[in-house]
Amino acid sequence: MLHRNGYLVLVIVFLACFVPPILAQDPLSEIHSSDASPRIFGPAPDGHGRGFRLPEYAADVRPGKLGVRPAPGMEKAAEDPAFDWESLGKCPPVRNQGGTGTCWIHASVGQLESRVAIREGLTTTSFEYSEQDIGNFYPLGNWTAGGNGHLVATYLSKFGTVNESDEPWVVPANSSSHGEWDPTNPYVTSIRNWHFLGDLTTDNTAIKNALTHGPVTTSMCTDACFDWDYENWPTRVVPATVQVLFPKTQNDHDVVVVGWDDNMPHAEGGAFGAWKVRNSWGSSWGYGGYCWIGYGAAGIGYGTSYFPTATEEVYEDRNPNMTVLSYDNGWNGSALGWVSWSSAQMLNVYTIPALPPDTNYLYAIDICAAYPNA
Repeated sequence: MLHRNGYLVLVIVFLACFVPPILAQDPLSEIHSSDASPRIFGPAPDGHGRGFRLPEYAADVRPGKLGVRPAPGMEKAAEDPAFDWESLGKCPPVRNQGGTGTCWIHASVGQLESRVAIREGLTTTSFEYSEQDIGNFYPLGNWTAGGNGHLVATYLSKFGTVNESDEPWVVPANSSSHGEWDPTNPYVTSIRNWHFLGDLTTDNTAIKNALTHGPVTTSMCTDACFDWDYENWPTRVVPATVQVLFPKTQNDHDVVVVGWDDNMPHAEGGAFGAWKVRNSWGSSWGYGGYCWIGYGAAGIGYGTSYFPTATEEVYEDRNPNMTVLSYDNGWNGSALGWVSWSSAQMLNVYTIPALPPDTNYLYAIDICAAYPNA
């Protein structure tokens, strides 16, 4: 549940399990329309694709930092001067989005792959999820339009992931093109719990705590980095002097933060401390596809998300006999009788189709709060 200027966003998922599949998926038109990308993002100055854009309803949400605590058993790790999931073998190989505006898909899929590898004790080279499948579903007019993790969370909770072998990534010759979505693809994993946070650009502790659960996605402003040092910033530690005044509107790229180093010196200014960032511009970029962004630099930390470690796992095997009966998409909002910043009157009524006796049963009613303190 999300509030913004008298609006609430409530995401409710109804699931049903049954033997014969008798109910069709929601029409694509219900989920394709989105206000997430009001402007078109061209490629970065060096030709790499970008595409991060917060949904309009989330742009002014108060910071959602409450409840970001270290993962159980990882409390001491959160206090370490350095930590790195890549060195622990829990980060998938760096991908290349080409000139497409799909950084938000690559970041979110890579984050989920890391979470599964950590949970299952796997290496991230033993499996790979498809970015192409999600990209085919969300054309948003074209592949330069951009998007955000809210869209990916909606998709992965409603449908799930597809293995890369079933829908391999193909960098289109024209970044405005995309493939055709195939609803018959075999979905293998769906998500159940994904926390989106607010402005953490100045809250290193909250980001570190979230990182103890696994790599986190966040946004940054690559334009600021190019303006600072056009050619060399991928192999330098971007300093805190590279400031972004309005990250909610200036940030243009989604990345994965995989670790930190409090003693990493900035390239200038005499400051220390940086985030280790996994990009999606190929392994020949930066340090094998990674770079270092100083604490507080380039707007990094805005729109952070993470998979919390909990008793109920954040993902599950996708049940092929399960159909979503109703889904209120995460980026749509309605006026629902706002009262004040501390309370609200709200009502949302869903009609569930009649289910044949002895063949179906209601499986779950899930309510998603996009921000922990919403």
